[in-house]
Amino acid sequence: MEAVEDERSQVAVEYTRGITVVVPTYNRPLATRVCVDCLRMTQTPVSEYEIIIVDDNSSDDTKRLLGDTYRNCPNISIVQTKRTHERQRSPAYPKNVGIRQARHQYIACCDSDVLHFTDPIARTIAWLDRHPDRYIVSGLWAQIDGPPDKPALNFRQQRAMPFGAWIAMSWKHWFALGAFDERFQYGSGEDADLARRLTMREMTALPDTRIIAVEVKRERSTRASHDDHEWETFRGDTTMRRNVNGPWGGME
Repeated sequence: MEAVEDERSQVAVEYTRGITVVVPTYNRPLATRVCVDCLRMTQTPVSEYEIIIVDDNSSDDTKRLLGDTYRNCPNISIVQTKRTHERQRSPAYPKNVGIRQARHQYIACCDSDVLHFTDPIARTIAWLDRHPDRYIVSGLWAQIDGPPDKPALNFRQQRAMPFGAWIAMSWKHWFALGAFDERFQYGSGEDADLARRLTMREMTALPDTRIIAVEVKRERSTRASHDDHEWETFRGDTTMRRNVNGPWGGME
């Protein structure tokens, strides 16, 4: 068991052996349930992993539906964020909320529209036990595309880029980096920024090809132009730690 004094909340946090998986979601109760149920197929003892579902203040019944589903699962918790007019929606924010509430020595993030049919929990614990100063990403990323009556899997090898499919590392590294940059308002920018800072920290990825992430292919929309604009805006920030001058993850 390890303990760390959180520099903002001033609450002593005890990190026990195992892994916390953070699953952010928004208006996605059914997809989230399938995602979480896939993760629960792990061979890891319940005492060595927890899943924190972070409902980013959904406008539907996501929190209630998931709460009813996992009411009797002691290692699954559901947290709902509280939005204010001062804080715009950021894909980094719910991830950071979960990271701040983690209780295990390793912390992973997995998007709620991603399915894992292998066992990323057990494999990540085994890898990080041997390589605590590296980070784990899914080695294969498959998209389901094609017409509904003929779906097809399109596999792509994943390298050091920590997509939302799966990224895990020790809590020490998450906090040293300040987790995800909450200035990004559109998806993927916060992942690219984290990848760059991991490289600056001279951390290398362990892409495990037995961790296979599957997600439904989404069409590139006009929002992609906003993603590119954000990346150009923030890429000049060469500091390693993020969210230094204010609260992050819902904590002061």
